Amino acid sequence: MKTKTGTVLRHGLASLLMMLFGSGAIAAGNAAAPSVEAIDSCMRANIPPALQIKQFTLNSTDRNGASRQLKGRLFAIRDEGLLRTMLRVDAPADLRGAAYLLREAKAKEQDAMYIFLPALNKTRRIMGGTQDNPLFGTDISYADIKQISHAFSGGHVVLEKTEQIESRDTYVLKLTPDAAQQSRFAEIRTWVDRESCVALRAEFIADQQVRKRYSASAKDLKKSGSRWYVSKGTMEDLSEHSHTELSIDGVIGSDGLSDLYFNPHSFQLGG
Repeated sequence: MKTKTGTVLRHGLASLLMMLFGSGAIAAGNAAAPSVEAIDSCMRANIPPALQIKQFTLNSTDRNGASRQLKGRLFAIRDEGLLRTMLRVDAPADLRGAAYLLREAKAKEQDAMYIFLPALNKTRRIMGGTQDNPLFGTDISYADIKQISHAFSGGHVVLEKTEQIESRDTYVLKLTPDAAQQSRFAEIRTWVDRESCVALRAEFIADQQVRKRYSASAKDLKKSGSRWYVSKGTMEDLSEHSHTELSIDGVIGSDGLSDLYFNPHSFQLGG
């Protein structure tokens, strides 16, 4: 089995908010393992030019068994190869109208991340260490969203091995973040399904222990047109003994969306 090192992998966890679409197999049955660049290219091709999720649902459960449900919509486009993602919350009532915007930057530039809170009627930019803060009380952080959105840039990537999940072949990638990313994780491993280019598992490692784990079942792989996506997924915070389950409904791919959704001055008005 070949091991290949890449310089940067803007990869995703698949399906927590953004979903990872797949446009086809990465490699044929007995072919040699592909390069990191080939896997990266296949994953980046997952997302259509424009994407809408009519509704996503996040069910979060804490260590005491208390639960909270969050519902919303998501809009995304690729702008000259760079990702723009806007998430809008519809429920619960105390968060209705809250919105989040990610604008992926070119290499060596800092991504722009914004949040709008209706209670304050104010938009602010998310900086540095605050990107690890939980999103609206879930087990998903702003930094996780960057990875979901293929926006985690800067790092050393190795294709470690192939492994089967539910009888499906996957490629196991290990990313070591650059210090400049201010990540609280020393390593991130992602299991990418060969047939669909969708991630079925990811592990976030700190102090040589898995602190968070994302997982999805192959039975929940679905198709929208020619692209695959996962309709359900779970993020576990193993340190906090909590977890968040995601389901999505109403996936729409298109050629474009209004700039209103992705402008830092107006994204809170979209949706």
